[in-house]
Amino acid sequence: MPPVERARYERLLSTARAQLGEEVFAMIWREGQSMTPEQALAAQGPAAITKQASSILQPKTTNTSSSTLPAGLTRREAEVLRLIAGGLSNAEIAAQLVISPLTVNAYLRSIYSKLGVSSRTAAMRYAIDHNFI
Repeated sequence: MPPVERARYERLLSTARAQLGEEVFAMIWREGQSMTPEQALAAQGPAAITKQASSILQPKTTNTSSSTLPAGLTRREAEVLRLIAGGLSNAEIAAQLVISPLTVNAYLRSIYSKLGVSSRTAAMRYAIDHNFI
């Protein structure tokens, strides 16, 4: 599991454990551990498999209007932040968004300023805490 996803994973795991109760959670966890990925997806039904396949084949986008994005981020800044949190380098972000690396740097300066952070790691933490990934 990529390190940037670890905090979200732990949060979701904790929520599931709290909602199900320890005994039920442990039973379901053991059952899930014995399944192949295909069996786990099939257990959720055909709609879940289609949804899972779609999410793998299509890149994530922020579907939030700029007025509801945290810290006054624009849609494009939120997209760059999501890619940063995904572990992409500036060059990879530039290639994916079809912009220059200088433009990525400009977005990063703006993102850092709006979030009140001074490092890529702090921006990644913010993205994880605000479910950008």
